[in-house]
Amino acid sequence: MPRLRPSSLILLLIVAYGFFGTGLGDKAIERVREGLDKAGAAPVAMADERDLRAAGNQLAKLRVSPASSMANYDRDAFDHWSDLDGNGCDTREDTLKRDGERVTTGAGCRVTSGRWTDPYGGENVSEAGELDIDHMVPLANAWRSGAASWSDERRELFANDAINVLAVDNSLNRQKGDKGPEAWMPPIEDYRATYAAAWIKVKLKYDLTITPAERDALAGHLGQ
Repeated sequence: MPRLRPSSLILLLIVAYGFFGTGLGDKAIERVREGLDKAGAAPVAMADERDLRAAGNQLAKLRVSPASSMANYDRDAFDHWSDLDGNGCDTREDTLKRDGERVTTGAGCRVTSGRWTDPYGGENVSEAGELDIDHMVPLANAWRSGAASWSDERRELFANDAINVLAVDNSLNRQKGDKGPEAWMPPIEDYRATYAAAWIKVKLKYDLTITPAERDALAGHLGQ
Protein backbone atom coordinates (compact mmCIF):
# COMPACT_ATOMS: atom_id res chain seq x y z
CA MET A 1 0.00 0.00 0.00
CA PRO A 2 1.50 3.41 -0.95
CA ARG A 3 2.46 5.65 1.95
CA LEU A 4 0.25 8.72 2.34
CA ARG A 5 1.78 12.17 2.75
CA PRO A 6 1.00 13.94 6.06
CA SER A 7 -1.27 16.43 4.32
CA SER A 8 -3.28 13.58 2.76
CA LEU A 9 -3.65 11.92 6.15
CA ILE A 10 -4.94 15.15 7.68
CA LEU A 11 -7.50 15.63 4.92
CA LEU A 12 -8.64 12.00 5.22
CA LEU A 13 -9.16 12.51 8.95
CA ILE A 14 -11.15 15.67 8.30
CA VAL A 15 -13.37 13.91 5.76
CA ALA A 16 -13.88 10.96 8.11
CA TYR A 17 -14.84 13.22 10.99
CA GLY A 18 -17.32 15.11 8.83
CA PHE A 19 -18.84 11.91 7.40
CA PHE A 20 -19.50 10.31 10.77
CA GLY A 21 -20.81 13.52 12.30
CA THR A 22 -18.33 13.62 15.19
CA GLY A 23 -15.83 16.17 13.96
CA LEU A 24 -15.64 19.85 13.24
CA GLY A 25 -18.87 20.32 11.31
CA ASP A 26 -19.14 21.13 7.59
CA LYS A 27 -18.50 24.87 7.87
CA ALA A 28 -15.49 24.45 10.15
CA ILE A 29 -14.03 21.79 7.84
CA GLU A 30 -14.27 24.17 4.88
CA ARG A 31 -12.57 26.95 6.84
CA VAL A 32 -9.74 24.64 7.84
CA ARG A 33 -9.32 23.40 4.28
CA GLU A 34 -9.13 26.99 3.07
CA GLY A 35 -6.31 27.62 5.53
CA LEU A 36 -4.38 24.60 4.28
CA ASP A 37 -4.91 25.52 0.63
CA LYS A 38 -3.50 29.01 1.27
CA ALA A 39 -0.54 27.87 3.38
CA GLY A 40 1.76 30.50 1.85
CA ALA A 41 -0.36 33.44 2.94
CA ALA A 42 0.92 35.74 5.67
CA PRO A 43 -1.50 36.49 8.54
CA VAL A 44 -2.27 40.04 7.38
CA ALA A 45 0.02 42.48 5.60
CA MET A 46 -0.32 46.11 6.70
CA ALA A 47 -4.09 46.55 6.74
CA ASP A 48 -5.71 49.25 4.65
CA GLU A 49 -9.08 50.92 5.19
CA ARG A 50 -10.99 48.16 3.41
CA ASP A 51 -9.29 45.49 5.57
CA LEU A 52 -10.21 47.36 8.74
CA ARG A 53 -13.85 47.74 7.68
CA ALA A 54 -13.98 44.00 6.96
CA ALA A 55 -12.39 43.28 10.33
CA GLY A 56 -15.00 45.44 12.05
CA ASN A 57 -17.76 43.40 10.41
CA GLN A 58 -16.02 40.16 11.42
CA LEU A 59 -15.64 41.38 15.00
CA ALA A 60 -19.41 41.79 15.25
CA LYS A 61 -19.82 38.09 14.36
CA LEU A 62 -17.63 36.79 17.20
CA ARG A 63 -19.32 35.34 20.26
CA VAL A 64 -18.58 37.26 23.46
CA SER A 65 -18.09 35.11 26.55
CA PRO A 66 -15.98 35.10 29.73
CA ALA A 67 -12.72 33.19 29.44
CA SER A 68 -13.02 29.49 30.25
CA SER A 69 -10.87 27.61 32.74
CA MET A 70 -7.23 26.74 32.03
CA ALA A 71 -7.78 23.39 33.79
CA ASN A 72 -5.96 20.51 32.06
CA TYR A 73 -4.22 22.87 29.61
CA ASP A 74 -1.12 21.37 28.04
CA ARG A 75 0.77 23.11 25.26
CA ASP A 76 1.59 19.68 23.85
CA ALA A 77 -2.13 19.13 23.26
CA PHE A 78 -1.49 21.31 20.18
CA ASP A 79 0.87 19.38 17.89
CA HIS A 80 2.82 22.40 16.66
CA TRP A 81 5.54 22.64 14.04
CA SER A 82 4.10 19.83 11.92
CA ASP A 83 4.56 19.41 8.17
CA LEU A 84 0.91 19.60 7.18
CA ASP A 85 1.54 20.46 3.54
CA GLY A 86 3.95 17.54 3.12
CA ASN A 87 6.75 19.63 1.62
CA GLY A 88 9.36 18.16 3.97
CA CYS A 89 9.66 21.36 6.06
CA ASP A 90 7.96 21.97 9.38
CA THR A 91 5.89 25.07 10.14
CA ARG A 92 8.77 26.94 11.78
CA GLU A 93 11.03 26.61 8.74
CA ASP A 94 8.18 27.39 6.33
CA THR A 95 7.35 30.56 8.28
CA LEU A 96 10.96 31.73 8.44
CA LYS A 97 11.21 31.33 4.66
CA ARG A 98 7.90 33.09 4.04
CA ASP A 99 8.62 36.07 6.30
CA GLY A 100 12.29 36.60 5.40
CA GLU A 101 14.38 37.83 2.50
CA ARG A 102 17.36 36.08 0.90
CA VAL A 103 16.66 33.02 3.03
CA THR A 104 18.92 30.01 2.51
CA THR A 105 18.36 26.51 3.89
CA GLY A 106 20.50 23.48 4.63
CA ALA A 107 19.79 19.86 5.39
CA GLY A 108 16.30 19.05 6.60
CA CYS A 109 14.96 22.47 5.51
CA ARG A 110 16.83 24.15 8.38
CA VAL A 111 17.15 27.89 7.70
CA THR A 112 20.83 28.85 7.72
CA SER A 113 20.71 32.54 6.83
CA GLY A 114 18.41 35.38 5.81
CA ARG A 115 17.10 38.79 6.76
CA TRP A 116 13.92 39.54 8.65
CA THR A 117 12.14 42.63 9.93
CA ASP A 118 10.23 42.02 13.15
CA PRO A 119 6.70 43.40 12.56
CA TYR A 120 6.10 43.96 16.27
CA GLY A 121 9.16 46.05 17.13
CA GLY A 122 10.63 46.98 13.74
CA GLU A 123 14.08 45.52 14.44
CA ASN A 124 16.12 44.05 11.59
CA VAL A 125 17.27 40.50 12.35
CA SER A 126 19.91 38.46 10.54
CA GLU A 127 20.03 35.37 12.78
CA ALA A 128 17.14 32.90 12.63
CA GLY A 129 17.92 31.87 16.21
CA GLU A 130 16.84 35.33 17.39
CA LEU A 131 13.34 34.74 16.07
CA ASP A 132 10.39 32.92 17.57
CA ILE A 133 7.36 31.79 15.59
CA ASP A 134 4.52 33.55 17.35
CA HIS A 135 1.02 32.16 17.41
CA MET A 136 -0.92 35.35 16.79
CA VAL A 137 -3.74 33.94 18.92
CA PRO A 138 -1.71 32.04 21.54
CA LEU A 139 -2.43 28.37 22.18
CA ALA A 140 -3.39 29.04 25.82
CA ASN A 141 -5.76 31.82 24.75
CA ALA A 142 -7.37 29.44 22.25
CA TRP A 143 -7.73 26.82 25.01
CA ARG A 144 -9.74 29.15 27.23
CA SER A 145 -11.85 30.42 24.34
CA GLY A 146 -12.99 27.10 22.88
CA ALA A 147 -10.08 24.83 22.00
CA ALA A 148 -10.32 22.78 25.20
CA SER A 149 -13.17 20.81 23.61
CA TRP A 150 -11.52 20.35 20.20
CA SER A 151 -10.17 17.15 18.70
CA ASP A 152 -6.39 16.66 18.53
CA GLU A 153 -6.58 17.05 14.74
CA ARG A 154 -8.26 20.43 14.94
CA ARG A 155 -5.75 21.67 17.52
CA GLU A 156 -2.90 20.61 15.24
CA LEU A 157 -4.42 22.50 12.32
CA PHE A 158 -4.80 25.60 14.48
CA ALA A 159 -1.21 25.45 15.76
CA ASN A 160 0.21 25.21 12.23
CA ASP A 161 -2.19 27.41 10.24
CA ALA A 162 -0.28 29.98 8.20
CA ILE A 163 -2.72 32.77 9.12
CA ASN A 164 -1.83 32.36 12.81
CA VAL A 165 1.97 32.19 12.72
CA LEU A 166 4.50 34.97 12.30
CA ALA A 167 8.30 35.24 12.67
CA VAL A 168 8.97 37.81 15.40
CA ASP A 169 11.70 38.95 17.80
CA ASN A 170 11.94 36.29 20.50
CA SER A 171 12.06 38.75 23.41
CA LEU A 172 8.81 40.41 22.31
CA ASN A 173 7.15 37.06 21.78
CA ARG A 174 8.03 36.04 25.33
CA GLN A 175 6.88 39.41 26.64
CA LYS A 176 3.53 38.80 24.96
CA GLY A 177 3.15 35.27 26.36
CA ASP A 178 -0.51 34.21 26.18
CA LYS A 179 -1.92 37.72 26.62
CA GLY A 180 -4.85 38.95 24.58
CA PRO A 181 -5.04 42.39 22.91
CA GLU A 182 -6.59 43.88 26.04
CA ALA A 183 -3.29 43.22 27.87
CA TRP A 184 -0.59 43.36 25.15
CA MET A 185 -0.15 44.96 21.74
CA PRO A 186 2.91 45.33 19.49
CA PRO A 187 5.15 48.29 20.43
CA ILE A 188 4.85 49.73 16.90
CA GLU A 189 1.58 51.66 17.05
CA ASP A 190 1.14 51.65 13.27
CA TYR A 191 0.97 47.85 13.34
CA ARG A 192 -1.69 47.56 16.04
CA ALA A 193 -4.72 47.87 13.76
CA THR A 194 -3.21 45.21 11.48
CA TYR A 195 -2.58 42.97 14.50
CA ALA A 196 -6.18 43.43 15.65
CA ALA A 197 -7.50 42.54 12.19
CA ALA A 198 -5.34 39.40 12.08
CA TRP A 199 -6.47 38.36 15.57
CA ILE A 200 -10.13 38.70 14.59
CA LYS A 201 -9.62 36.70 11.39
CA VAL A 202 -8.13 33.77 13.32
CA LYS A 203 -10.80 33.81 16.02
CA LEU A 204 -13.59 33.86 13.44
CA LYS A 205 -12.09 31.07 11.34
CA TYR A 206 -11.81 28.77 14.33
CA ASP A 207 -15.05 29.78 16.05
CA LEU A 208 -13.27 31.01 19.17
CA THR A 209 -14.94 33.34 21.66
CA ILE A 210 -13.72 36.73 22.85
CA THR A 211 -14.10 38.35 26.26
CA PRO A 212 -15.80 41.75 26.67
CA ALA A 213 -12.43 43.38 27.41
CA GLU A 214 -10.90 41.72 24.35
CA ARG A 215 -13.77 42.93 22.15
CA ASP A 216 -13.40 46.51 23.38
CA ALA A 217 -9.63 46.50 22.86
CA LEU A 218 -9.97 45.12 19.32
CA ALA A 219 -12.62 47.67 18.40
CA GLY A 220 -10.48 50.48 19.78
CA HIS A 221 -7.40 49.47 17.79
CA LEU A 222 -9.40 49.07 14.60
CA GLY A 223 -10.65 52.60 15.14
CA GLN A 224 -7.08 53.87 15.48
